[in-house]
Amino acid sequence: AVPYRRAIEPRQPPHAGYNPALSGLSLNYNRVHFEWTRAGGDYTITMDARSGRYRPDVTVARMRIADRRSPVYTYHDAGGRDDWTVARGALGGGGARWLPVRKPELYAGEVFATFARSQGIVLKAPQVVEGAAPQGATLVTHESDPLADILRGMLRYSTNITAEMVGMAASARRRGRALDLAASAREMTGWAQATLGMKTTDLRDHSGLNDLSRLSALDMARALAAA
Repeated sequence: AVPYRRAIEPRQPPHAGYNPALSGLSLNYNRVHFEWTRAGGDYTITMDARSGRYRPDVTVARMRIADRRSPVYTYHDAGGRDDWTVARGALGGGGARWLPVRKPELYAGEVFATFARSQGIVLKAPQVVEGAAPQGATLVTHESDPLADILRGMLRYSTNITAEMVGMAASARRRGRALDLAASAREMTGWAQATLGMKTTDLRDHSGLNDLSRLSALDMARALAAA
């Protein structure tokens, strides 16, 4: 229901964690955790898919320290992985940040294989399969949190990827097929104009990250009144 898109808004800085890829698979909001610690005259760096309990290392996103002061980060699409560099002069004593993932399917697949291996199940390296998913028996079904809870968290933490994925899923539900981001934004614009009286609204995405979107205070007041 969510067609792949390399970034929500391609004009944003490449290292902005709030601007990851869009995909039907999303792990850690499609972000990878980069951490660096000073070790003598050099640094130790890690790239992992950490959660509250686990910190599985990943290879689909790689980092290299470059002897420069700027730019702080560079990104290169290496085909099967995300290649990053960071300026040594920007690292200081140590720190961490979340970086966007551009290959969310491979990222999620690698982490899944890591957890499977910890249980004695060895899987092949993940691959992106185009077209229909392979057929097979359903082993596990996992339901998400209620939509109201998802949206509450989205508003509290201003999570762009949640806004995009929920918006695109809603458009797919209305149209009966998946739409790309631009078409989904037009679908939401039409719905908002017809249902909520937001006559001058022009949305280019679902998160507001695209600066070409237009939403007036009057239209917002109309939406709140209609709700």
